[in-house]
Amino acid sequence: MRINSKVVGLLSLGIMFGGIAIFMGLGIWKTESTKIPAKYSSGIYEGEANPADIRGSYTFAEVAEAFDVPVEILKEAFLIPSEVEADKIQNKDLEGMYVFEDGTEIGNGSVKLFVALYKGLPYALSDDYVFDKAVPLIRSNQPELSPEIEAYLVDHTVPSEVVEANVNPVDSNEVSTGETTSEEENFIKGNTTFQQVLDMGVTVEEVEAIIEADLPQKSMTVKDYCLKESLEFSTVKAALQNLIE
Repeated sequence: MRINSKVVGLLSLGIMFGGIAIFMGLGIWKTESTKIPAKYSSGIYEGEANPADIRGSYTFAEVAEAFDVPVEILKEAFLIPSEVEADKIQNKDLEGMYVFEDGTEIGNGSVKLFVALYKGLPYALSDDYVFDKAVPLIRSNQPELSPEIEAYLVDHTVPSEVVEANVNPVDSNEVSTGETTSEEENFIKGNTTFQQVLDMGVTVEEVEAIIEADLPQKSMTVKDYCLKESLEFSTVKAALQNLIE
């Protein structure tokens, strides 16, 4: 028995789209990515989203939805104009927006810290910074901060007034800062290149182990590489700095 080619075509389409419909119904087929942070697995916060799992690829809109933090609050905390769409800002973008000569970083780690403190969730304090305008926002939602957190914020707050001089990463990378002290020469900053890291005594093998890839062009800055490869600059910088120290 011969089957008409048109019938075969219709059957194939029916099987294909019917299968997709079944998978979508079962939640197996997804046409767009969903970003759901890991949840606390124990304790009084069990089942709640854990800010430690916020990724650099998350947008402000995704962070707001996952942690029930108003996007207006996130924008205000990180000095983002209100007219900027929240789904157009990724956390990792902050590292390129704010570049400070002393090596201070405002990036994805800062978003983790702010969300944790704003929501009153457990979080391991490390070396992340927030703007001074974020502190009253945190206190408005968590009036009674622990003495440890109060002390931490004193040392990990960046004055918002200095931002205007540091918002252009291109200028910061291209303009020479002149003479530097030996201490500054051995400190990784936003405009530090891989060649400079090697000059500080870190080996090629050590760099490759940290970035988990072959050493890129030596004239490339570590920050630019991290932004390109969706890595957290603050994490890579800390690992390299530990080798130098």
